[in-house]
Amino acid sequence: MKLKLLTITFLGASLVACGGGGGGGGGGSGIDTSVAYQLTARINGVDVPNFTVKPGESKVLGITTGQDVEIIANAPSTLLTTDNGAASAAELAKTDTNYRARFTTTQHTIAKRVFAQSTNPLNTAGVVITVSSSDTSFNAVTPKVGDRFTYAETDKTLAGTTVPFPLSTHIVTALTAAGWDEDFANPGPVVMSKVNFNKNGNRIGYQATANDPNGCKNALFNPEEKLLEFPLVQGKTYGSSWTTSCAPDSQLETFSAVVGPYEQVTTAGGVFRAFSIETKTVVTNSTDLRLPGKGYQQTVTVWFDPILGRNVKYRGVRSYPGGEPTTDRDKFLTETNIDLTNVVKN
Repeated sequence: MKLKLLTITFLGASLVACGGGGGGGGGGSGIDTSVAYQLTARINGVDVPNFTVKPGESKVLGITTGQDVEIIANAPSTLLTTDNGAASAAELAKTDTNYRARFTTTQHTIAKRVFAQSTNPLNTAGVVITVSSSDTSFNAVTPKVGDRFTYAETDKTLAGTTVPFPLSTHIVTALTAAGWDEDFANPGPVVMSKVNFNKNGNRIGYQATANDPNGCKNALFNPEEKLLEFPLVQGKTYGSSWTTSCAPDSQLETFSAVVGPYEQVTTAGGVFRAFSIETKTVVTNSTDLRLPGKGYQQTVTVWFDPILGRNVKYRGVRSYPGGEPTTDRDKFLTETNIDLTNVVKN
C-alpha cells in the first residue's frame, strides 16, 4: 500500500473542494479603483483583514447571528444571487458599490451573495456566508450535488524536501443511501480519485483512477474512517479505530480527538468560524516493509467549519517511533499543510 493513500488521513474525511486560490489583500477600507474588480468586507462595521474576492472566486465569511455583513465593491456592481438559507436578512444598505445586511437565525445556516461587475457582467464574485445561531452544538451536514471545495497542499519529506501539490478540487457528484460521493480533481480538470463518504462525512471507500499515482486503486475503511463524531461541541473527546485495506494488504489505525474552541481562522478561502480539533492517529501494523517498526503516528491540528461541513485548515506532523526508514526517505512525510482556497456552494 503506497504512502499517499495514508498521507492525508484527515483530509479525506472533511477536507472535502473550484476555482483558483487567491485571497490576500486588504479589508473593506473603501473603494479602490486602482486595482481590478474585487470585493472586500466588513463585519459590524469593522474591516475584515485578508479578505478579497476576485472575479471567478467564491470565499467564505463566517459570522454569528445578529451581525451585520457589509460587502464593498471597488467598481459598480449588480447583485445576481440572494440566498438566505434559514436566516432572515434585513437589508440596511444597497448601492452599486455597497451592500449591507443584518443576518439573524435560530439554526446554523448558509447564505450566499453573488455580484457581477456592471461594466463587465462576466466578472462575477461570490461570498458564502456561514451564520451560527446561539446553539453551541453542531450536527453533521449534508452537501449538495455540485458543491466544490478547492485545497492547496504542501508537504515536507524525511529527506527535507518541500513538495507542493497542484490545487485539488473536491466535487460532490452524488447523494447515496450511505451518504455521498465526491470526485477529487486536479487542475485540468483531471479526476484523480472517487471517494465515498457516510452521512457523518467519514470515508468508507476510495477508488483511484488510472491517473492517480497511488499504488492502491481500491481502498476500503472498515467500519469507517471515523475522524468526525457528532454532535460536535467544544471540549468533546472521542476515539475510534478502523482497518484500512487495499487487497491483499490491510493495516489497523487508531484515532483520538479533542474538540477545542470554536474560533475565527483565516485562509485564502475566506474568514471562517471553525472548531480547532487536536487529533492523533497511530498505525501499528503497516505492510510497508521499508518501515523498521511497521508503523508511524501523526499528530494533527485541524480547523473544521461545522456549518460548511469541511476542514478549512490542516497542520500535521508525522513521526516514526519504531525507527525511520533508511531508504526512499523522499517518499515519507514529516509535515503536511493544507488550506481551503475556494468554495462554491449550490
